[in-house]
Amino acid sequence: MISTDASGQGSCLYGKTRDHVLELTTVLVDGTVWHSHPLRDDALREAKRRTDRVGAVYRAVDMIHREHHEEIAARFPRLNRCLTGYDLAHIRTPDRRFDLNAILCGSEGTLGILAEAKLNLLPIPKHSALINLRYASFDAALRDARALTAFGPASIETVDSKVLALAQRDIVWDGVREFFPDDASGPARGINLIEFVGGTEEEVEKPLLRMTAALAAAGQGGGRTGYTVARGEGPVGRIWGDAQALGRAATHDRRHSPKGRAMLVKEWLRRLSAAGVDPVAETRRLRRTAMWRGFPARMRNTLARRRGEEDFSHAVKEAMDGCLACKSCVGGCPIKVNVPGFRAKFLELYYGRYLRPPRDHVAGALEHLLPVMARASRLADAVVSGPVGRTGLRWLGLVDTPRLSGIDLRAELAMRGLALATPEALRALSEAERRRAVILVQDASTTHYETQLVLDVLDLLRLLGVTPWLAPYRPNGKALHVHGFLGAFGRVAASNAAGLRALAGTGVALVGIDPSMTLTYRAEYAEALDGRDLPNVLLLQQWLSRQAMDGPRAGPARYRLLAHCTERITATASLRDWQSVFARHGLELEVLAAGCCGMAGTYGHEAEHRGTSERIYDQSWRRHVAVPVSAGGLLATGYSCRSQAKRLDGVALPHPAQALLQALRRADPAPA
Repeated sequence: MISTDASGQGSCLYGKTRDHVLELTTVLVDGTVWHSHPLRDDALREAKRRTDRVGAVYRAVDMIHREHHEEIAARFPRLNRCLTGYDLAHIRTPDRRFDLNAILCGSEGTLGILAEAKLNLLPIPKHSALINLRYASFDAALRDARALTAFGPASIETVDSKVLALAQRDIVWDGVREFFPDDASGPARGINLIEFVGGTEEEVEKPLLRMTAALAAAGQGGGRTGYTVARGEGPVGRIWGDAQALGRAATHDRRHSPKGRAMLVKEWLRRLSAAGVDPVAETRRLRRTAMWRGFPARMRNTLARRRGEEDFSHAVKEAMDGCLACKSCVGGCPIKVNVPGFRAKFLELYYGRYLRPPRDHVAGALEHLLPVMARASRLADAVVSGPVGRTGLRWLGLVDTPRLSGIDLRAELAMRGLALATPEALRALSEAERRRAVILVQDASTTHYETQLVLDVLDLLRLLGVTPWLAPYRPNGKALHVHGFLGAFGRVAASNAAGLRALAGTGVALVGIDPSMTLTYRAEYAEALDGRDLPNVLLLQQWLSRQAMDGPRAGPARYRLLAHCTERITATASLRDWQSVFARHGLELEVLAAGCCGMAGTYGHEAEHRGTSERIYDQSWRRHVAVPVSAGGLLATGYSCRSQAKRLDGVALPHPAQALLQALRRADPAPA
């Protein structure tokens, strides 16, 4: 931050980094340790008398300032974010002290190595509001931005028509559409997002009201066409797309932002090209070659890595290890930086050169192993929780692994008179029976760890007058994709898709319970099976909201919903589907503003990520879980989210379908 003199979207109010640097300790090229701070003229004269390199620095910069200050004042733009590099325009502070820190900030290591800094700290604002000001053109938005700074906002971000059009075509637009209505002249062609922040609501409202009054008085002059106001963490956060910053917020490292990871991969690809390596051709070669054939080379390279042999790909790998594969970067960014996508491709190539940790192989094979383990669930849990199992998990680097449910799903299906779906059985149904039927697609997590949830969904569908069928269990392949086993993922996806297409070909809809697994059919499958028909697997709430069914009405009750982050970002409209389904049965459902829970599949179970996983949970989920039940029953859509709440807070969060089933069972079964 200091070396680049960085400034973010709050620079209108807070200025640049240099504005908050009080003192610096720098190591110069000759090893001199120099402590710098603003000097008055007598102290400057004393510093210039020094005979070492520090004295030479003061003499040189003072001479530049004295001889060229008029030209500097004339040429340097008078902006709060005027430049990066050597800031000669601010050698003298407003109280006329001589401040060489203005030169060091933004020097990017060319003048010395910054070792220590004393900074001015400001309190983090607790309240915020955002004015979303629309324009007839991008040019009008740009021209107006400078005038708006007079109202004292923390930040002003101008959005052009291209980015705006991309955002409007994205599903995340549904979450912010209300703040950007079309005007009589048509959709906005430019937008200024003007943010006000403060420690109290009054500090925010005072300048906000001053600005809205001025906007109302000015009307539509200067190309303005209208505005809306968003208040509070939830609405403001949705507009800013703050979900992109989760990984960076947890690690405080720019490399762990979507942009940081993208730039690292770009540099890695440049180096591959310079070395004559074609990543596409290398990927094809790896997929054609048996794994054991490359083992000796991977072993040599791994040993070399342990000896400290340099390879830029290690830096890329370190940054990728912090990715939760939560898809926030995909939906929250209009230009769709898909970190999980290029992370998977990178890992495939990286582990073509180096040995994989055994844990990755376990994670990739788990979907295939779980049906076998479930047949002897007590034995499997006993082995995992016993001395040998605990030792094995520590060696693998896994913590807090879940237990199998122990429920015999096939026996429970038989008790309910339900069956596994086959194309033959579905074709034997009459047309009316097929219209009342739906196929529930199994996933590894809910089937084996939350079997009761699967049964509750089946019971809910029956209560609503639907005949549910259960698709035969097949691995989805999500874990294979996350860990970069892309060749194996493609084979699993092709096999699973073929089975699901055969079921869907009967005209009966497919639905899934877990958002992360279900949405894989739309994203990862689309890339892996390019050009082939994809199975159309709906989220449960999407299918329910489209059905013309009344069913019983429950008594008034209020619920709060924490959505899985992938669902919240890439299928935002489906959260309103849950609300409409609940409302149909007389129930109120509030979708809470929250980020990622921090579990993200196996990420939270990996020992080295356990602390980061909990810090992410603390950022938004813990405060919602801590709210008393009287505020409304708390629900969660994601399996990993429910697992995280259970292990960190000891709270078992129901799925929305379970809450709906419980409410309807208490209600009068007669339709309202």
